Amino acid sequence: MMNDKVVPLHVPLHVETESPEERELFERMSNQPRIGDSRWRYNEQRQHEINRIAAVVRLSPTMSAESIATLLYDAGCQLPEPQGAA
Repeated sequence: MMNDKVVPLHVPLHVETESPEERELFERMSNQPRIGDSRWRYNEQRQHEINRIAAVVRLSPTMSAESIATLLYDAGCQLPEPQGAA
């Protein structure tokens, strides 16, 4: 008779099913903001503003920085003054 090790049915077996890269990805995904979370609302508002700005940028007849900046300024976009500026 062979000396086979028998595992009882009530003992769960642990089998690795994910790579270290997958584990890292799942951990990053679990740290993402969830609907209703203040971080999620901030990201939603941020994305909404980015979409609005992008819509203005798409109106530019050229891809020049000055043309895009003019459209943004005319739409009301302004940058805060740098710290320490007089």
